[in-house]
Amino acid sequence: MRKRIVWLAVVAALLVTCGSPAVAGTALPKHLSLGACGTAGTFYLVGAGISQVIEKYLHVPTTAEVTACAVENAKLLDTGKVELGILTPEVADQAFRGIAPFNKKQDLLAIAPLYPNLYQLIVPASSPIQSIMDIKGKRVSVGAPGSGILESNKLLLDALGIKFTDFKPEYLSFSETAEAMKNGWVDAAIIVTGAPSSWALDLESVKPIRVVPLSEKELNTIVQKVPYYVPTVIPKGRYKSQDYDVRSFAAWNVLAVQKDLPEDVVYELTKTIMEHNADIAKVHKEAGNIRPENADTVKIPYHPGAIRYYKEIGINVQ
Repeated sequence: MRKRIVWLAVVAALLVTCGSPAVAGTALPKHLSLGACGTAGTFYLVGAGISQVIEKYLHVPTTAEVTACAVENAKLLDTGKVELGILTPEVADQAFRGIAPFNKKQDLLAIAPLYPNLYQLIVPASSPIQSIMDIKGKRVSVGAPGSGILESNKLLLDALGIKFTDFKPEYLSFSETAEAMKNGWVDAAIIVTGAPSSWALDLESVKPIRVVPLSEKELNTIVQKVPYYVPTVIPKGRYKSQDYDVRSFAAWNVLAVQKDLPEDVVYELTKTIMEHNADIAKVHKEAGNIRPENADTVKIPYHPGAIRYYKEIGINVQ
């Protein structure tokens, strides 16, 4: 009789916990949503890779959501509509501090460094545009409304003294930009994202392109005025027609979570993403940068669960 009572107690305990997955005693959510971007962008590919890793190793169904990118992701985190979201560094800072384009501080914290967005001015190979200054009077794709691309472009163009009234801005998504450039509806696209970007590879399959480098003076001006940006080079070969290195700048993206997500849950998420980052890198080569040693590239505070994981492996973050 005693054995039967003990066995029933064990069964009851299992039934209580079967409603959601558990790892080492941590009750995990039944489902997670990750705010990514449009399907033609690097955000979405990396977000899908992260979602697959969470689902595979933590057994929590996770969806990479199609969104308008970084600004919307921050708002979705704040309202609890997604648990995770990919942010550009400038949007992460604006959201955490509650400054424009946000009207209040957003409830989010960092969990992991992702990869550096790289500035790219992409034009048809036959374009007369040889410098970013040559976009004046041209029709230029600058990113969809609410996207981190658009926010990045506002910062870098302002740093160079280029006004949006100096050219004809088109507020297009990546897929829309590809179609517009294929058909000659826009003259150029300014993007700050991973390289190669899938939409540009799609464009390049039917139309030769050129990546226009910054001059040394332009680059120095930008990095002096925008603290999120650091000088870098896009190595030759990222695109089929790019047989030269491109002078550029980098801005590190961040994976953020809801501020009130339980510490144990965030610990498990951080640990899983970092221990299986090689799986994510199979989706896009830029995801190879998702490594603990890059944790100091994140400029907003980390969630306590993430801090706990990094501390365990000897990395101090705040």
